[in-house]
Amino acid sequence: MKTFVILFFAIQLTACATKLAVPGPTNSPTTLGEGVVSVSGGIASEPHVHFKDSNDSKVYPSEYFLSSPNAIHFKLGYGITDRIDTGLLYDANADSNSLVLDLNYQWLGVPIYKTKQGDLNSTVRLSLIGQYDQGKVRGSGSIRASVEGLGFSLSNSFGYMVSDWFSFYGGGRSIYILASYEIKNKIDSSSRTTNNHLWYFGPFIGIQLNTTGSIWKVVFTVEGNFTSIPVAAGFYKKDDRWWIPGYSGVLSVLYHF
Repeated sequence: MKTFVILFFAIQLTACATKLAVPGPTNSPTTLGEGVVSVSGGIASEPHVHFKDSNDSKVYPSEYFLSSPNAIHFKLGYGITDRIDTGLLYDANADSNSLVLDLNYQWLGVPIYKTKQGDLNSTVRLSLIGQYDQGKVRGSGSIRASVEGLGFSLSNSFGYMVSDWFSFYGGGRSIYILASYEIKNKIDSSSRTTNNHLWYFGPFIGIQLNTTGSIWKVVFTVEGNFTSIPVAAGFYKKDDRWWIPGYSGVLSVLYHF
């Protein structure tokens, strides 16, 4: 797992502790359409889990947990057919870096280049996720900690075109991450690794505004979500879960070859 994740991350953020954010790409109810290329950029407020610097290495909310750290993400997408597209997203925030590979299938309706007022659309999205973060263990200059996450997510969104240029949508998503947490002592070269199985899930709603051109198209998306996060530390009962809000705002430029 370590080799896979490090190959994709040239930037490794150093912090006081190790955390993994919940990746926050938007969940459009439409695919791009055959031959369409998209370039997207946006911001998000993403909840995260914070790995405890102790022997049990449980997952618990940090003091900044409820504030949901801001993230910046960039995505390239391509429409393979009218019903299938794919995308590669890089998501970076103050806590971790994530790389997300999407494969999307639109089983209801038409792609965004063919939508019109009154259309109902729905897309299933399968994503592969890799994550990384590193930092110093609190109170120690010689002990380093790192965490690597590898997993997948599955979501389904349903949308309605209120007009040719405006739509709203909603749906749900589920995310599984296998997180490998490692502590290394630089003095005696000792190390310890533990694994955590993380499962997130929750609903989302969003709106989309789009231009109506047949070659170039600009799409602006705003999405809000609630995500159930595992909590296990301190006075919290093991396997407790918290519901944490988040949001995304994305601007996409599409070109139809």
